[in-house]
Amino acid sequence: MIKNVIFDIGNVLAKFRWQKLFKELGFEGEVFDHVADATVRGPWWPEYDRSRMSDEEIWQCCCALAPEYSAQIMAVFENVENICEEYDYARSWIYSLKAAGYRIYLLSNYGRTSFEKARQKFSFMDLADGQVISYEVEEIKPDRAIFEALEKKYGILPEESVFLDDTMKNVKAAKSYGYHAIFFENQALAAKKLEGMGVFALPVSEDDDRKFMKEALKQAKKAAALGEVPIGCVIVKDGDIIARGYNQRNKKHSTLGHGEISAIGKASKALIDWRLTDCTLYVTLEPCSMCAGAMIQARLGRAVIGAMNPKAGCAGSVMNMLQMDGFNHKVHVTRGILKEQCSDLLTGFFTSLREGRQAGQGQRSGGDPHKTGRPVR
Repeated sequence: MIKNVIFDIGNVLAKFRWQKLFKELGFEGEVFDHVADATVRGPWWPEYDRSRMSDEEIWQCCCALAPEYSAQIMAVFENVENICEEYDYARSWIYSLKAAGYRIYLLSNYGRTSFEKARQKFSFMDLADGQVISYEVEEIKPDRAIFEALEKKYGILPEESVFLDDTMKNVKAAKSYGYHAIFFENQALAAKKLEGMGVFALPVSEDDDRKFMKEALKQAKKAAALGEVPIGCVIVKDGDIIARGYNQRNKKHSTLGHGEISAIGKASKALIDWRLTDCTLYVTLEPCSMCAGAMIQARLGRAVIGAMNPKAGCAGSVMNMLQMDGFNHKVHVTRGILKEQCSDLLTGFFTSLREGRQAGQGQRSGGDPHKTGRPVR
């Protein structure tokens, strides 16, 4: 069973556009070819990716291959952050694979300076669960050592992973190391090949997830206005909100007063069905064991979570009930949507609560379990 999707960057997530860069720098004809043979097509480019040598040493070696074009060669390195350009599909593709539950890793040949500059332009970096870039370990693909570095760093098993790369020798090497592997030609074909391996992306939108999490935050603010711990949620089906809920445990004097429980009940009434298979629940704080259990029992399709709850969360923190083997249903989980806003709301609430108590106001909202700065329920 494939659990990990490992991406090369160049010509998979970002176009290696060295020809276009050269033209932008005004290189044509013999100048174009000589500079290319001294840099991207030359013997020292792999060493640039490996980064065992300093940038200055690499520059000198490249310039020595075509000394009459030293100025042009240096212009390439001075503009190296523009040698790759992210594909439009990169972030949304990774996001949809993560939403389906796959862990995403990057394994790419990239020089230290070029990557440190280029990564600032790559929108997908924050979605990756981890990375090994060649300069970090001074090894390059297709060598076994760089694959081993990824495995050791993240506990990855090759047989549970699929590797996508645009270079056939890298793909063949990965297969020899025990990985599933795909020779990347274009995104559409790669997606079909992934599906043939049982790897399906969820048809989700990050923009929609952010929009509906904002609606869940509105519900959380209703709880805060009542002096309740500010946790809110909404349930969505076919792009429409069918139920809303927020924490009312103190108001209802009930352990069952969590927003998720309320929203699940409302959604079932709206659909006249206890099954919420095609629904997505957006919640501002990682659900507790009770709410996670209710999601499983409701056969919920997907849960989108704002802030995680290290003390009591059961969607990946204390445990991951929603995707635990042994239950008769698993819920797709997406974490970290508007996490700063969700966390700030909780932090602000408990800060105000403590300040009020210190001022002798005697404010009550079911106790302050947040003394460590971490929400619990």
